[in-house]
Amino acid sequence: MNSAQIECFIVLAKALNFTKAAESMFISQPAFSRRISTLEDEVGARLFERHYQEVRLTAAGERFLPYCIRASSEIATGMAQARLCERGEIGQLQIGILRDAREEKLSKLVLRFREHYPEVEVSIKEYAHLKAENALENRQIDIGFFNSQNVNNFENVCTRTMGTSPQCIVIPETHPFANLTSLSASQLAEEKFVLLPREDSPYYDILQRICARHGFKPQVSRWAELVTAIFTLVGCGVGISFLSSKTALLAPESIRYVRLIEAEPIDHLAIWKNDNLNPCLLNFIKMFDE
Repeated sequence: MNSAQIECFIVLAKALNFTKAAESMFISQPAFSRRISTLEDEVGARLFERHYQEVRLTAAGERFLPYCIRASSEIATGMAQARLCERGEIGQLQIGILRDAREEKLSKLVLRFREHYPEVEVSIKEYAHLKAENALENRQIDIGFFNSQNVNNFENVCTRTMGTSPQCIVIPETHPFANLTSLSASQLAEEKFVLLPREDSPYYDILQRICARHGFKPQVSRWAELVTAIFTLVGCGVGISFLSSKTALLAPESIRYVRLIEAEPIDHLAIWKNDNLNPCLLNFIKMFDE
C-alpha cells in the first residue's frame, strides 16, 4: 500500500465515478482501476460496489475511508514538515557557552536567528571548561562558543574567531601594581592567587606554564567556583587572580586588570564539528557574515 493508492481511493470515494476520478488524478482509467484493485487486494476487502455506471462504497470502504483521510493528511503534513526541516526552518539548535562567559556577540546572533527562524528551538547550555569540550565531542551541542585553549583538544572541527582579548592579572585597586598597564610574570613570584579550578577554567594551566619559565610555581591561596567570587576574594585581599580581560565588564570598580606580558591573547571562537549537517546550524553559521 502506498500514498498514491490511498489518494486514488479518497478521490474515487468522493467522485463515485472511475472516469472523473482518473481524470482528476491525471492518469488513465485502466491505470486508476488497477490501483484500486491492488489496494482492495492488499486490504483484503472490497471497497467499492460496481454496477454498470454506478459506483458505491461498501461497508468496508466506508469504514476504511476516514482512516485513509487521516493518513493522507498526516503524510501531507509530514512532507511539509520534512521540507521545512531540510531548509532549517524548524528543528533544534543546541549552543554551548562557558560558564561565567560574557557573550555579547552571541546574544545578538541568537536574537537575529530567532527573528528569521522563529520555529527553531534554540537551547543554550552552560559548561565548565572540560565539560564544554566533552559536550561538543559527544555531540550534545551543535556549536560551542569557547576559548582558543579548547581547540587543540578537538578533532574535525571548524572554527570562527568571534573576538580576541588579552589575559590579565586581576588585582584590587589598593595593590602596588594597580596603576600599571602591564607586568611580567617575574613580578608575581611572591603573590598568592585566587583561581578557578582546573576543570572549570584553562587559566591555571596557562599561568603555571608562564610562571615555570620564570622558575616558580604560582601559590594558590584559594579556589573559587565563580568569577564573581574571585572579584570578592581579590577585593578582600585574599590574593590576586588571572583572567581574560573579557571578564572585566563583570568586575566591580574596585578591581583592576593589568595585562600579563608573557600571556598570549585569547581568541574567542565559535566551534562546530565539520560533519554536523544540522540545517539549523548551517543557517546559524551563515549569519556570522550578515
